[in-house]
Amino acid sequence: SAARPHKAGHIEGAKSVFFGAVTTPDLKLAPEAEIAARFKAAAVKAGDTVIVYCHVGQQATATLFAARSLGIEAKLYDGSFEEWSRLDGPVEGR
Repeated sequence: SAARPHKAGHIEGAKSVFFGAVTTPDLKLAPEAEIAARFKAAAVKAGDTVIVYCHVGQQATATLFAARSLGIEAKLYDGSFEEWSRLDGPVEGR
């Protein structure tokens, strides 16, 4: 069967905490206060569980580690947007 074209956008309802926002330019973990501010801006509250993903699951690991460093329950969607798009999951934005 023919491969489905990749969709543009993000998983419907997802909020962005990009790995570059939780790391320093030399790819070390950013200071705790900066990481906490990023998750707060994404509306993550105490007791929430976040599911992190990226295009193929590689960069999302930095966000996963950052969340866990704050005590936020975080899980990795290993299939990430590549799988979500292939399964024709709902997306929004561009």
